[in-house]
Amino acid sequence: MKTFIIKVGETMFIPTCALMILYCLLYQYMIDFPYMTIIRFIFLISSLFILLAGSMSIFGKKQKICKHSISSKPIVRRFYLQSRQIVTLTFCFYFAVYLAFFLDRESVFYNYLVLLLFGLYLGYEIAVKANLYKKK
Repeated sequence: MKTFIIKVGETMFIPTCALMILYCLLYQYMIDFPYMTIIRFIFLISSLFILLAGSMSIFGKKQKICKHSISSKPIVRRFYLQSRQIVTLTFCFYFAVYLAFFLDRESVFYNYLVLLLFGLYLGYEIAVKANLYKKK
């Protein structure tokens, strides 16, 4: 059951983020839409489910030992080994601040920044998947 929740949460993460970004960018045009509370409620439920799955996956994972020699510098080694976690947490924390403080209504700069971080996160995930299939 735990692995199922984690898999569904990881699968829902990117589409939910993309829909939330679209919602924030098009908020001015959708403000008079009659079912906005239902859409917000669906976003809230999916975000809570993703948060639950993410917390289950963070606390349930075991560290993998890398067999390659990366670097003699400990800071470079740490950034390399934890790069996926760094990119994911950076995007998640900024996205949470973006949604919590309604930064989409403050300035266009915050919209561009969230799009940049989403592109960085999405590109990193694509690179990880491509590297995984390349090794097989």
